[in-house]
Amino acid sequence: MELIGIFLIFVVGIILLKVLLWFLKAGIFIITLPFKILFAVIALILVFLFIPTVILTVLLAIVIPIIPFLLIGLGIILLIRYAT
Repeated sequence: MELIGIFLIFVVGIILLKVLLWFLKAGIFIITLPFKILFAVIALILVFLFIPTVILTVLLAIVIPIIPFLLIGLGIILLIRYAT
């Protein structure tokens, strides 16, 4: 009889502990939720700030090496056009 009582107390204790743990996890989630939202907004703002910088850098890395060739080609076209 005592063994059944100890087992019952043990099972009820484990169930109670699990329920309390669920409340603790819910409480931690509710506490950390505003921080998750805040950090997500900050990350989104940083992405929108850095996208133009990255696009500008890539465009400049592609366009600047082409400029001398464009100027040489323009010079040749102008020489041919005004020489004739």
